[in-house]
Amino acid sequence: MEQPILSIVIPFFNEADNVSAVVGSLIAKLVKADITHEILLVDNGSTDATRERAQAVVKAHATARIVVVERNHGYGGGVLAGLCRARGRYLGFITGDGQVMPEAVLEVYRHLTESRLDFCKAVRQVRSDGWQRAALSRWGNRLFCWCFPMLRTYDINGSPKLFTRSMYERLQPTSTDWFLDAEIVIKAHLLRAAIGEVPVESPARASGESHVRWTTVVEFLRNLARYRWGRALVEWQTGGQAP
Repeated sequence: MEQPILSIVIPFFNEADNVSAVVGSLIAKLVKADITHEILLVDNGSTDATRERAQAVVKAHATARIVVVERNHGYGGGVLAGLCRARGRYLGFITGDGQVMPEAVLEVYRHLTESRLDFCKAVRQVRSDGWQRAALSRWGNRLFCWCFPMLRTYDINGSPKLFTRSMYERLQPTSTDWFLDAEIVIKAHLLRAAIGEVPVESPARASGESHVRWTTVVEFLRNLARYRWGRALVEWQTGGQAP
């Protein structure tokens, strides 16, 4: 099978009502733009009909593949399960909640390739999140910028995130939870990668509910401490040989 130019990983956790619309609309845009692609649908340990819906999508679209994670170990775990199977020259991921417009994927991809960047991500200018998720995101971004002021980014969770294959291999992402977004941003800056951001709109969910909770704050704080004051980055930079 010919190597695709672009691989997009989409993790789904109990998103049965969103699978078909999210994948179908994205594939339609990529086909129209004449971009050779593959879409990796990750059933991230769902307990609803997500897997069955994903299997139906794969049967209907030759460029879609399914990756099954039997037990959910976190959002990042689902993304990583897809990325390690991606074959594209450029690869990345979006959320499976329907809040990433297909146009945003094309805009980020074009900026990545036309500007010859290593890594490119979205920055949400217009957001339609509920109050809880908006509050968590706002405070998380403020805390992140306080800990890493040199990074100068104000939407660490902006999706999509796309990178070249060589950049992905250098990043070596490992976070299996929601900190994956922050880990990638931190490492890309430390590698002095050519980084770009594209302003996008983020529509409200059409169905389903957010899986971000206040418990996510504890998880984020723990990981932030590991990367700001702990040994996580030292181990990454030294190949796991931290003193």
